[in-house]
Amino acid sequence: MSNLKRKPRILLIGGSSTRSGVPRHLTHLCKALKDRADITVLSDRNQGGFDEVQTLTVTHREISGLATTLSPLRSLRALLALRSEIQCGDYDLVWAHARLPVILTRVLWHTLPKPRPRLTVTFHGLPFTQGHHVVSRITSRALEHLMLRLGPRMDAIFLTEAQKNLYLKHVSRRDVEKLRPHVLNNCSDVGPLPQVRHRSKRTRLVMTGRVSYQKNLIAAARLFAHLPESYQLDLYGPGTDEPYLRESFARHLSATALTRVGFHGPTDDMAAVLAKADGYLLTSRYEGLPIGAIEAMEAGLPAILPKIEGTHSLLSQHPYSLGLNLTDFERDAVGAVSLMSRTQENGDAARREIRLAWAKSYSPEVWMCDLHRLVADLTIAPNVTNETTSLPNKAEPQRKFAIEGSIAS
Repeated sequence: MSNLKRKPRILLIGGSSTRSGVPRHLTHLCKALKDRADITVLSDRNQGGFDEVQTLTVTHREISGLATTLSPLRSLRALLALRSEIQCGDYDLVWAHARLPVILTRVLWHTLPKPRPRLTVTFHGLPFTQGHHVVSRITSRALEHLMLRLGPRMDAIFLTEAQKNLYLKHVSRRDVEKLRPHVLNNCSDVGPLPQVRHRSKRTRLVMTGRVSYQKNLIAAARLFAHLPESYQLDLYGPGTDEPYLRESFARHLSATALTRVGFHGPTDDMAAVLAKADGYLLTSRYEGLPIGAIEAMEAGLPAILPKIEGTHSLLSQHPYSLGLNLTDFERDAVGAVSLMSRTQENGDAARREIRLAWAKSYSPEVWMCDLHRLVADLTIAPNVTNETTSLPNKAEPQRKFAIEGSIAS
């Protein structure tokens, strides 16, 4: 199916199109690959997450039902539309992201006529880790075993080495022979921050994320109740400006404390948000590798993150970070105040140290080195074998150059 006389044709399949992590990851992929490949992006109806994709030289199509839904009929319609797109698209590589699109693509694969394109899926976090509902964890693990047993051979991409190893630990050797695992993390590209003329005298913590069980925003309210009166909390993301969230916070905060919480809703200007912030807060029950925290790291902000599987690498790499247990909120608040005091005492030196750590692991330049090697492997190498090796580390000289050139003063 591949043709060396043309660019490889790549189909990227996403799910929900709100302003969230997977659409941002797909946007990064499109920006990095648009000149190297002929790219088509599928998603559910755009709700802001793919606004930037629609400005690029890529094709964006919408299929209702690709976002996670409880409606079997919507999922069936999405499955049929997805099958038609893959069958007619003459793609070299089909690359699925988000929970439902990954499942749908693997389910329909054997129904496609041969020759089929190469299949790759990215696991944006594992659905059977701690933090998910117990029934969901058990069901997801059983489903993954079944799909590996009956489904197609594929390349599987994980956001961290730890997630890859955890996944392999949970599946049998016979099943794992049907995939080739790789690691490609997230990055951020917020860019230079605008100058802030009048900074608040309060210590401003910012959170980014939609209102959901996963993001666990009420834990932020319980933590904020123990922070000093000099602290302010600002929430950005889909649903954060809804009255019911304010009412939920009011159950855990005094009337005075509630006045120090901003409920702002979605934003398309992260640079402006981060420029006004003193620190970044996340209270999720589970994550893949949170792009919001990486964006804050790019901005030089200290990070207050939950101790969960998806934040381990960030906590170990971030020089000004705190891991929250989210069980003893008074103790967590003491740790948060200590971290913020240490960061503020070190001033610009702290910011530079944080940005250096970001540049080594999460800058676009470093990320693109890994991405281009991966895509070359996926679009040129023979179809999936029983090999289970990760990507070779051939780009270290390029990575070093990228790091040195990406750190702002």
